[in-house]
Amino acid sequence: MGSSIVSPDIVDFTDVRTSTHTQASKGGIGIITEAKAQCFKEAFASKGYFTITKKLDNTLWSFGQNSSGQLGDGSTVNKNNQVKIGNSTDWAKIAVGESHVCAIKTDGSLWAWGNNNAQQLGDSNYIYSAIPVRIGNDYNWKSISVGLNFTIAIKTDGSLWAWGDNNYGQLGNGAYYIKKKYPTQIGTSTNWSNVSAGARHCLAIKTDGSLWAWGYNLSGQLGNGTNTTQLFPIQIGTSNSWKSISAGDSHSVAIGLDSSLWVWGDNSNGQLGTQYGFSALNFPYQLTSAVSWAVVSAGLYHTVAIKADGTLWAWGKNTYGQVGDGTTLNKQTPTQIGSESNWLSVSAGSYHTCAIKQTNTLWSWGWNILGQLGDSTNINRNIPNPVNCIGMCFPTTSTYTQVSCDSFYWSKKNKWYYSSNVTDTIKLINSKGCDSIITLNLTIYITTHNITKKTAYGNFRWKKTNYNTSGTYTYSYINNAGCACVDTLKLVVNPYNGCSKQLSAGVAHSLLIKNEGTLWSWGYNSDGQLGLSTFNSEFTPKQVDTLKNWAIVSAGGRHNLAIKNNGTLWSWGRAYEGQLGNGSFTNKISPTQIDNSTTWSYVSSGNNHSSAIKKDGSLWIWGSNLDGQLGIGDNLDRNLP
Repeated sequence: MGSSIVSPDIVDFTDVRTSTHTQASKGGIGIITEAKAQCFKEAFASKGYFTITKKLDNTLWSFGQNSSGQLGDGSTVNKNNQVKIGNSTDWAKIAVGESHVCAIKTDGSLWAWGNNNAQQLGDSNYIYSAIPVRIGNDYNWKSISVGLNFTIAIKTDGSLWAWGDNNYGQLGNGAYYIKKKYPTQIGTSTNWSNVSAGARHCLAIKTDGSLWAWGYNLSGQLGNGTNTTQLFPIQIGTSNSWKSISAGDSHSVAIGLDSSLWVWGDNSNGQLGTQYGFSALNFPYQLTSAVSWAVVSAGLYHTVAIKADGTLWAWGKNTYGQVGDGTTLNKQTPTQIGSESNWLSVSAGSYHTCAIKQTNTLWSWGWNILGQLGDSTNINRNIPNPVNCIGMCFPTTSTYTQVSCDSFYWSKKNKWYYSSNVTDTIKLINSKGCDSIITLNLTIYITTHNITKKTAYGNFRWKKTNYNTSGTYTYSYINNAGCACVDTLKLVVNPYNGCSKQLSAGVAHSLLIKNEGTLWSWGYNSDGQLGLSTFNSEFTPKQVDTLKNWAIVSAGGRHNLAIKNNGTLWSWGRAYEGQLGNGSFTNKISPTQIDNSTTWSYVSSGNNHSSAIKKDGSLWIWGSNLDGQLGIGDNLDRNLP
């Protein structure tokens, strides 16, 4: 998985539903990204060290730790590759805990497997099960959530049920320590809509949108403004606008109907994302002013979320790379993971995370010592890593994008192409015996040798370079297809008709460069913008200094920018908004060099901001940014380029 260098004619499309291949250049070397994971519907990272997935055919698969049979494959052997759980194809709802799993089938029946040391399976004994076992005889189970050693579920009539460990009142039945060996109803309400079990506490939403919590509360994870454990469900606040919830080890997260994101509870590892140190909160706190959150999942000590635009974000403990940002440093604020905008669902486990994209591809990252990432290794990953789909064969569709010079030969069809913007397809048979349809998107660039003839006065700028003498000049470059191209300029430079080489007017002052390269100024001088080492206004042109090496000048509101013949950049005048670019906000009454670079080629001064271009074509900006005029995504002033 990932990107690899291959020949486009030997791509293996086994188990691939969609694949993309991009090649640019002559010489047959390309980059291919194969998505061999496009068969996953849901994935659940446990608060232990294993993962359960559901594929598009509604079969269940598992990998990771298996000491209590939680993988459901009939053994207690850890697996770092995917194993199928039975042969059923009618699984509907899945919930994973630290070491046990509960699931509901499409017929509404309830099943469980894994650790049973606290009777969390609900089958009235303490014996673990390495395969799914039926719990009771009811067919009206609607949704389910699994905690550390207990289970919470909702029936189709809206009633709430719990069983397993109860040392912290997490079963919500008004008692401590008394376990329940089979599903037991909590209260008499029949309007429960959604429930989420944390390590030792629970969150739930009723059909009226109200939020409820109970169980352990040492870190304020219930959100009722106290740190007192609650034995019965209690309403949190008065709002009736809660949409979804997720309970972590000792922290809680939720999304409102307006797509706002709320956090509370333990913050010892930055899992609340509040950026205000590591203080716990015992009440729901809106994390950001943004109301664009779609999915959120609370892990052991980290949190992962998806915005409405499909981007992925994470924060909190990152010791094993479970945040997924390419580091192992904890994150105290939401951090975007990659740049993709097609994430569909995400599940935060103990020290690992798994997510599914809109393309039904499965990705996992974080700790992998027991194979919980499912990539057939035990190597930790600190960025999302694709997981291959096995056990299913789909017809493949792939796109092969080719950019070439002048012509292209596609060996799969034994065909030459000479025109650009071509789309062609070929149908093959992949190694699973399924159709493999490959689409070629071809762009052909023609090698160019352009000749330009120009007549100029004094100076002519071409290809980011200034020319002040007549002659023939060439510019060599590689175009988008990797083709070697040469452009030619035939230039005739005539002398200026007057004495001035360049003139620039500010708000109330003017600047002039004469042919011999001297710099002159006149007009208003409140901030030293004339560069004459005074604040006196001048009514006639005054020479700024005795040098004759000034090339380009631009007058702003009350400041100026200039470039000398040697490519150095200079500024003077007003600096209150950082527009001089010298790292300070102090006015300068004479030209001051900005940095040591000698590759500046063009400048432009605004009212209170500045911009410049280097010979490599890069754009640099600084100064006032009150109205976003710097174009860098915020409104903060900058005093350096």
